[in-house]
Amino acid sequence: MARRRFLFPALIVFGLTLSIASSASAHQTSLLTGNLDINTADEIVVTLNLSAHDLAVALEREVDLKRQLTLSEISAMREDAVRYLKAGISLFTDTGQCAVLANYSGTYGDEEGMTPAELVFSCPGTTEQLHMDYRLFTEIDDDHQALLQVPRAEGGSETLFYDRQTPSLSFAPPHRGGDSSLFDDLLGMIGIGMVHILEGYDHILFLLLLILAAPRLFPIIRLVTAFTLGHSLTLALAWFDVFTLPSSIVEPAILASIVLVGLDSAVRPRPIADRWILAGLFGMVHGLGFFGVLSGLANIPEGRITALVGFNLGVELGQLLIVLAVAPALYWARNRSWFPNFRRGLAGLSAIGAAVWLVSSA
Repeated sequence: MARRRFLFPALIVFGLTLSIASSASAHQTSLLTGNLDINTADEIVVTLNLSAHDLAVALEREVDLKRQLTLSEISAMREDAVRYLKAGISLFTDTGQCAVLANYSGTYGDEEGMTPAELVFSCPGTTEQLHMDYRLFTEIDDDHQALLQVPRAEGGSETLFYDRQTPSLSFAPPHRGGDSSLFDDLLGMIGIGMVHILEGYDHILFLLLLILAAPRLFPIIRLVTAFTLGHSLTLALAWFDVFTLPSSIVEPAILASIVLVGLDSAVRPRPIADRWILAGLFGMVHGLGFFGVLSGLANIPEGRITALVGFNLGVELGQLLIVLAVAPALYWARNRSWFPNFRRGLAGLSAIGAAVWLVSSA
């Protein structure tokens, strides 16, 4: 009877695991960052920081995404990239659409794997409002996001946040007064942090394995707190250029952390609540992964503290939602006879899945 009780929830979780794995196999784009500025009285320049991999996928180029693209591969995309960029961003004034000229050098910028581009919009006359439509990369990633900074006359900048749900925004021209505030920017970054953790399958899986190993309130709080402190520390260190690692090291290390925690949970006969040190150490690895999302914003001098604090708060709120969703079920199941086998089986499946993911991405 106990085996039957274990089999049904195990099959459900296994099905959910397969569903998550199939979603994770699709290409996930990097956060696109950029700036709007005034070139001349009639020209507005949009500078973009693009992922070379994202551009190659969008242009349907057959390249190996497990390595950095060569300069010749990037250069070969120049003409198609210009057409794609011109079609992907449109700018309007009060009187109509602005003409656009796209410049793409086909080279790498200062950041690893990122390539710069520029759009010059000709917008004759004066206008009180600009309206921008953004369509880049949404056809290859439903969760693609972009952040564009607009400088303001009073200092600082306004942040424009685009995704599939918000493809169009209206705003004052650069260097004029805007309705953005520190609080608005903070809320925007909190939203980005929440979306990132809730759509980060690897981070969610690691967090669930931690919770699964300690299905009681205070051990859960201890583990999640250690994980939070760990990733907050390394995210801040990377943000201020104190310490960072390339994504080619960080991403496999995150998957390896899932494998190790999963094996630990599967092998130990009872849930262990004293692994908070492990949670903190692996949290430091995950923090470097979080930085990969925000690396483009780290070069923007205005609002760096706001972006860091807001993103981190968003990640913590997302973690809290995950814990609140899972903890009641664990509390209910912890005294069931089938739970120990279920816990070990789920942890083992997670470790095997992460190991396969790690090998396939090598």
